[in-house]
Amino acid sequence: MTIAAVTGGDIIDPVWGNSVADAINQLESGWVAYTPHFSVLTLGNGTFSDCKYRYLAGSIEVHGKLTFGTTTAISGSLMETVPNSASIGSPQMMPLGHVLLSDITSSNVPGRALAYTATTVYFVGEFSAGSAATYLNSTTATLPFTWATGDKIFWHYSAPLA
Repeated sequence: MTIAAVTGGDIIDPVWGNSVADAINQLESGWVAYTPHFSVLTLGNGTFSDCKYRYLAGSIEVHGKLTFGTTTAISGSLMETVPNSASIGSPQMMPLGHVLLSDITSSNVPGRALAYTATTVYFVGEFSAGSAATYLNSTTATLPFTWATGDKIFWHYSAPLA
């Protein structure tokens, strides 16, 4: 939704009306494409697609997809930097949304996007890592499976702005 600018012939004071319109437009912006940043990811010939964010009523909503190529690699626990230098106001480990870890040769593993810092979101999977119970575990080079060409990570989360 975009609020039109107020002109001199309108009933509302143009200065006040335009400041209100600007505030509403900022709170409810349309989707904006972005390039994700993961500090422990080497993208190589992998691809990001449908990566977008928007501001909505004092929060940021984010979604995207990563498809692994032959030279894509993860070197630690997978965390994304929140797009557009936004700062989120969620406590550490607060659930923000969903992640799907997709192995091209076997199954899909559901996961969560968790607040980690004011500017990073932690991607974890719900899987067993050496025990019979299922827990939230770090997404790494070998968990929940060894990543290979064609594997995918999907994410969608929403967080209040700080």
